[in-house]
Amino acid sequence: MYRAVRDHQGLKRKVRDAYQCVCGLIPTSEVRSAYQFVERPGFFFGFHDKSPFSMGDEFLLGHREAIPLRMPGPDDHAGIGYFPGPEWTRFTEVCQTKAWNWHQGAMLQWLGASGAFVFNDFVGEGM
Repeated sequence: MYRAVRDHQGLKRKVRDAYQCVCGLIPTSEVRSAYQFVERPGFFFGFHDKSPFSMGDEFLLGHREAIPLRMPGPDDHAGIGYFPGPEWTRFTEVCQTKAWNWHQGAMLQWLGASGAFVFNDFVGEGM
């Protein structure tokens, strides 16, 4: 299928969207956990290989979405900030980034116990 649509971006996008719509109709089972989950609509972290929690569990890093769930465009940004613990309910936005995606975010990560964090950003007009 990929070979048939790879050179036709519009068709490729329509096939992807149709596939995602069909998958969204498949019933899922209820998720159970011994831990309490807290949903924060409009926020996400990123990839599983980095922890959003600071070394002392005092802060929780996150991205604030600025667009609906779609592929980010060149002018789209995500807010970068943190939730202070232990409740992690109030988000403090520190800055924004244009170098992010839904899967990995901007690769937010803490720098050890320093309380500082790093992330990807894009500055300039060229690639």
